[in-house]
Amino acid sequence: PPEFGHLPLIMNQDGTKLSKRQGDLHLESLRKAGYFPESVLNFVTLVGGGFCEKENDLDKIYSLEQLSELFNITHMNTHNCKIDLSKLELLNRTMLKRQLEDETKRPFVVKECLALILKKMNELNLTADNIDHESVLKYLLWAQDRITKPGDIVSDELLFLWHLPNKSEINVTISSDLIQEIAQLVSCQNNKELMKQLKLLSKTNLLKFPDLMQDIRLLITGRAEGPPILELIQILGKDKVIQ
Repeated sequence: PPEFGHLPLIMNQDGTKLSKRQGDLHLESLRKAGYFPESVLNFVTLVGGGFCEKENDLDKIYSLEQLSELFNITHMNTHNCKIDLSKLELLNRTMLKRQLEDETKRPFVVKECLALILKKMNELNLTADNIDHESVLKYLLWAQDRITKPGDIVSDELLFLWHLPNKSEINVTISSDLIQEIAQLVSCQNNKELMKQLKLLSKTNLLKFPDLMQDIRLLITGRAEGPPILELIQILGKDKVIQ
């Protein structure tokens, strides 16, 4: 007679039962959200066991053939399993990096991101700043450790890459004259010297240095939190930062 084995029950991260009606886990939903097929496949193998050699390896993407060779039914879990979507995010980041490293696949990722950027700009009724394949690739390579899927490149946190914020819509405490002085420093100083001069400027104007840095970041990105000022200058270039 055949032997029967039941797969473990899959639960949500909070311990509730996984529902077939859970829309965010439908393949179509995952596809639209920007998850790669390979990422989803590898993610599924992390739920329920059977692949003990790769259960904590989120920096590698296995092919279907490799997964078939790795599977061992004796490694299946006998207890309920929780589905951890954060692992899908990490696997998708790994897959995105792999595609950016592959010269044959890189143009397709750039093309997809370019379309997403233009779509986002249109939705926000904004004009994109000099977007081309070269700049999109440059920003993607810089942001690859900050994003998990192509659509993240137009998230609120990274919108400044494609459209400079409007100064009139930003609430900063520093004066226009001081802003001009900072712009002049950015244009004339190297990075190491620039930080010294900014610290001196904050002291001269009786400003707390972190507050000054926050205002500068607000002017460049439209957000109080984000990458360090020197990193922003490096990725955007002095001309764009001064602008």
